[in-house]
Amino acid sequence: GELKETLMRRGSYEHYLLDQIASEANRDKKIECSVYLCRKNDDNYIKIVVEDMGEGFDRLSIFRKLMEPATVRFHQRGLIMIQQMVDGLYFNFRGNKTFIIKKIGKENK
Repeated sequence: GELKETLMRRGSYEHYLLDQIASEANRDKKIECSVYLCRKNDDNYIKIVVEDMGEGFDRLSIFRKLMEPATVRFHQRGLIMIQQMVDGLYFNFRGNKTFIIKKIGKENK
């Protein structure tokens, strides 16, 4: 939230991320990403599931912010872009697992 916004304003957020990735405390943390091709009726979908080892986030506050008019801010932009490009965006209760659903066309018969 606030740390990211401050670092973005200073132009040092990318450097901060690289330091975090390289730090000893984060070296063993994993992110799992799975991609599935699904079919329902005659429609094809791609389902992407991303899960990290973090504590998660308050998904209700994120959804409230996603519904607000766009303002100048440096957080949730990625989620806003994803939400606008996909057919479904869901989170588990803990907030550390994201499910993205995108219709990719009809089945060829």
